[in-house]
Amino acid sequence: MTIATNTFAEACYDHCTIEELKYALKGEADASDMREWCITETEWREQIELAIEELKKDAAFESFKRGIVETLDKIMPDRDRDQDSDMWANVNEYDFQGRDILNAYADGCEVAENA
Repeated sequence: MTIATNTFAEACYDHCTIEELKYALKGEADASDMREWCITETEWREQIELAIEELKKDAAFESFKRGIVETLDKIMPDRDRDQDSDMWANVNEYDFQGRDILNAYADGCEVAENA
């Protein structure tokens, strides 16, 4: 995650949904939020937008992971599922080398599935 700790963006990320945050952006900046976090209206909006982007990235990565697991379930139904958690423990959504490895792994599974 690229959100700094102890920021308004982190609070939004941790406690709000994308829908709630988008709704907040439609209205006026919340004066109490700005006071509490010592931020301007522009910063308030930027921090909410950052939280939305990070939540979207997380949702996309979770969808990607589900797709990999579903593919593995189809082609290797008897596999040791403990290895799944080991695989995800070593990869995070911002680790591009890890993403490349997962993509290669997924390509290999596709090839095996089509064989």
